[in-house]
Amino acid sequence: MKLNRPQTLEWFSLQLAIAVGGAVAAIINPWLGLLLGGASLPLNFFLLQQGWRHRDTPETTKPLADAVAVAGLLMFFLLFFQSGLVVALMALLYGAMLAMAVQLNNHRKFFLAQTVSFVFVLAGAAEAKTGGYLLVLAAYCIVAAFALTELWLDRGDDNELAGPPLRQRSVIALVTMVLAAGIYLLMPRLTALNIGGHSASAGDFYHNESWLTDADGDLPDDGKGGYDDLKQITDLSGYGTETQESYRYTGFNETFHISSPQRSGTLPMDTVIARMKAPRGAYLKVRSFDTFDGLSWQTSDENIERKFSADHKGEVTVNETLAGNFLHTISIEETIPAWLPLAGEPVTLWVPSSVIALDQFDQPLLPGVLLEGTTYTADSLLELRDQRPVARGPAPRKADLQLPTGFDPAIRRLAQQVARGDSVYERAVALEHHLRTSYRYSFESALVSQDRTPLSEFLFETHEGHCEYFASAMTVMLRSVGVPARLVTGFSATVRNPLTGYFDIRAIDGHAWTEAWIDGRWVTFEPTAYYALPRPQESRITAEQIREYAESIQHRTMASGDGDFSMSAILSHLWMVVYSSVILALSWVKWVIVTLWWLWGVFAVAAVIGLSTRRKWWPWWLAWRSHQRIAGCPVASAEDTLHFCFYHLQRMARVRASARERGESFAQWLVRIEGQVTISESMRALAAQSEQVFYHGEAVAPADIRRLAAEAASDLWLSLRQSG
Repeated sequence: MKLNRPQTLEWFSLQLAIAVGGAVAAIINPWLGLLLGGASLPLNFFLLQQGWRHRDTPETTKPLADAVAVAGLLMFFLLFFQSGLVVALMALLYGAMLAMAVQLNNHRKFFLAQTVSFVFVLAGAAEAKTGGYLLVLAAYCIVAAFALTELWLDRGDDNELAGPPLRQRSVIALVTMVLAAGIYLLMPRLTALNIGGHSASAGDFYHNESWLTDADGDLPDDGKGGYDDLKQITDLSGYGTETQESYRYTGFNETFHISSPQRSGTLPMDTVIARMKAPRGAYLKVRSFDTFDGLSWQTSDENIERKFSADHKGEVTVNETLAGNFLHTISIEETIPAWLPLAGEPVTLWVPSSVIALDQFDQPLLPGVLLEGTTYTADSLLELRDQRPVARGPAPRKADLQLPTGFDPAIRRLAQQVARGDSVYERAVALEHHLRTSYRYSFESALVSQDRTPLSEFLFETHEGHCEYFASAMTVMLRSVGVPARLVTGFSATVRNPLTGYFDIRAIDGHAWTEAWIDGRWVTFEPTAYYALPRPQESRITAEQIREYAESIQHRTMASGDGDFSMSAILSHLWMVVYSSVILALSWVKWVIVTLWWLWGVFAVAAVIGLSTRRKWWPWWLAWRSHQRIAGCPVASAEDTLHFCFYHLQRMARVRASARERGESFAQWLVRIEGQVTISESMRALAAQSEQVFYHGEAVAPADIRRLAAEAASDLWLSLRQSG
């Protein structure tokens, strides 16, 4: 069926612009998406109008369609080498869509175009990292509802109808969105399939010629373990100015003092530092420390001499003896040091770099600080023991049993008292449990000790501190009873944003924990009560996941001392109110369903019977509704009132009569169906009034039209009932 209403294409041009702009915003850049979305709107409108104007002679627009298709193909090849396959395919699909728009002249092509626009929406949703994409989805749904309404009105027998007004269409669109949101929140979400995507991109490609030469084995060992290179790629002092905020976590420094754990630099504590796409939460390791002087941690032997060159895809295998089982992609939002935050033991990496290095703890790093916009993927081996990550890694060295000079013997006595069990693992678990249950987490604590180990004050006096105190205490207590251990810093990536599917990593998630050498593995321990080791997500209901996400934001806001006046806290409180209300309502619905199950069974049987006999009763239902609508016909212009009344009188007559044909006047239609239904005098008078209004331009009072239409509807309804 050919398109006859240009309004259909006008709404679709806006719909396509929203879909394209939203996809670009999610995949590339929000500002670029806004720019391209705005630029595509007039282009969409122009080409779609060309297709509509020449809908009867589509061959005349074929040269233009071919030119647009060629332009899309050229954009594909250009972007393939500049921006990657995904962006290039989007350009190719958009070019094909515009080429089809030039000849979009029927309903079949329109539905195909709708499918293409939906592909753009899905592509953006798959890559969206923030909840802001919900605005794109909402706008797309509303405009799509309007476009599909126009298409419905484009049917041949209703083409002359004005259709529902703006207010009614808006209400329908909003109701549809509310129903969709309810289904989204209450339906279980299945685990996403991983089809092997290996994202690796950055604003600037990471390259170091000397590292590449070293990776090829052409450079001799400089005897310094690459220390000079290390200083250059981990120093963040050049980032951030008086007008530009920057991120700092002292736990990533060469040496850090446990009593001053700066976590965010000049940024707010709830700032998102990175995002992770992964099947479950994880602890992302950044740096390991083995030497403690009682006040600060450092490494005994910085060494980044081991280098690995990447292939043309950025792929590099760092451990050929292992097989990965945990594929995760990290997107950096704020500049951090060169170490790649990773979960488990890295096996294969996909990085925007020509070369990587491994430090003495087998942790990979790039030849430069990780700049905002950097994305990389890792396939790691993530083995668990009681939900604790375990890793092979380099065997412990002498430094992993080192204790600070003047070590307080009371700490060793406490460790011996607490660490009870038949095995080393059980004793370590007991020590972890003691720290988690006997001490309180306080991010605001800033304990400064003079001439003595501050751990003594933490363990025996204040009994509160931040995670660096907990991790330091457990590490030295394990060492004091002969268990090799070290302190690890990184990120706790355990909070999944259910709206985007990414794990949000905020400034407050910079964290320190302990690794102990037990049974030939480095086992992770979490002595800080505020944190919890990642576990598989229990609830798959979206509403429950959003509630957990909101609670985690509240939890972090309270811990960071930002108070209840941050936007995140306000939104979290608002969601908790909404969630509680929804749960209360659903509880009532569940009670009704369980208590009145027999009634729902009757309804189900009635519904099946009703659907199977729909052809018999549905026209009568529509006729009755039209009878009621005409009685309450809104007062408008004479033309609009006639359109409204004609539409509902036709729907009533369809119980017995054939539909009105295109181009057929109301009076002609009455003559044709006179043998099928009884034509009353009021209906003939209404037809005469339509002749006066539409063909002679005479003025008729809308109230008179409504009165005659009401009489005609009553007479028609009576005759239909009498005829059975």
